[in-house]
Amino acid sequence: SKEYASIFNLKNISELSEETVDSINDLYEIILRRSADTHGLQYFGSYLENKDMTLSEIRNSILLSDEFRSLPVETRELKKTYMSNEYWQIVNQTSYEIHGKYPDAKIVRAYGIFFESGDISLKEIKELFEK
Repeated sequence: SKEYASIFNLKNISELSEETVDSINDLYEIILRRSADTHGLQYFGSYLENKDMTLSEIRNSILLSDEFRSLPVETRELKKTYMSNEYWQIVNQTSYEIHGKYPDAKIVRAYGIFFESGDISLKEIKELFEK
């Protein structure tokens, strides 16, 4: 609503830069396997452009969201890809060391993509797993 947007100093989506919209959509596609909805674009896009949150903080927020946790376990990834990717295996092993069990494939996939691209460090992964 306009009142909500005004209270939280949110921009209209049309006011967000193309780079911001693309960045938020990329995070949603990787983590939630869908495009960002209007609320997500407006909320996270405004926070990013107002410098209230960094892209890393937005990524972490989505990774820790109820929606991500409620997604079904990922079944579309080929086991060969999953087993052969060293970054994904590091994520898998790190979770095991912290929790004593291996994470769902959706967690390995999302964290692994960010880890492999250099967008998240092993230290950050450990911190997120400890939350």
